Amino acid sequence: MYTRSCAHHKCDQEFTTNYPTKKYCSQSCKVAAYSARYREANPDKVAAYKKRWDQANPDKVAARKKRWKQANHEKVQEYHKDRYHNRAVPLGQRLQERLDGLFRAQAAVDPSRLPQLASRVLSWRPKGYIEVVKYALHPHGPLERDWLYYAEMSPEEAVVVYARED
Repeated sequence: MYTRSCAHHKCDQEFTTNYPTKKYCSQSCKVAAYSARYREANPDKVAAYKKRWDQANPDKVAARKKRWKQANHEKVQEYHKDRYHNRAVPLGQRLQERLDGLFRAQAAVDPSRLPQLASRVLSWRPKGYIEVVKYALHPHGPLERDWLYYAEMSPEEAVVVYARED
């Protein structure tokens, strides 16, 4: 009798055998080790197969993603924070320039309304601001999300919109 350790990297179980060349403790370990070697040697084929399977079974993929999100809630939140910081910070930097232009344009048109404009901008809650902000607050403060409404407008357009909303 020979005492061996299973060659499958996840098993490593001790087993005894009469055959000196036997490497695996069971057929399932043998198949799993073969599958792992195949996946490692053919990553493109495996990815193409997985893509075809995912396209053929969208309901199973959605259920799997839902289960994963429920089991890994902290990882999902961390992903959304990273995504928010990586995508929204450049918009926020550009937004600062636009707000500066907005206030300069208002000062040129009617400087007496600058305090009203400032209070309006600070209290603005647009319906369509980015969804990701519910997961993370920007390091420059929570007020940036309220100003995103004006980010897509030129300063002149924002002054006109502000004047219409009074």
